[in-house]
Amino acid sequence: MDPLVTKKAPFADPPKLPAANPVHWLKPKLVCRVKFSEWTSDGKLRAPVYLGLRDDVKPTDCVREEEAATQPVPETKTVQRPSKEFNGGERATDRKGAENEETGE
Repeated sequence: MDPLVTKKAPFADPPKLPAANPVHWLKPKLVCRVKFSEWTSDGKLRAPVYLGLRDDVKPTDCVREEEAATQPVPETKTVQRPSKEFNGGERATDRKGAENEETGE
């Protein structure tokens, strides 16, 4: 990467970093794949993770992707469960057909 090293940040609005952390800027000639949790309100990546270089994409082809719109989730109907004592008007039994111990029936 030595041929790509530059002293100037390649961004219109470079990040403000503490002087104690040395920065190595590169000319924007490579494309990498990154995953992240979300875009922050000021347009930065939250929790970015480097996944590797891409040699099949040119830097000039890179654009910021917008989140796709999602379809609203339809409302679900509330289902009333049968009483513990009765099941459709019949006596409650366990899986084996034994009578309900709570009611003694």
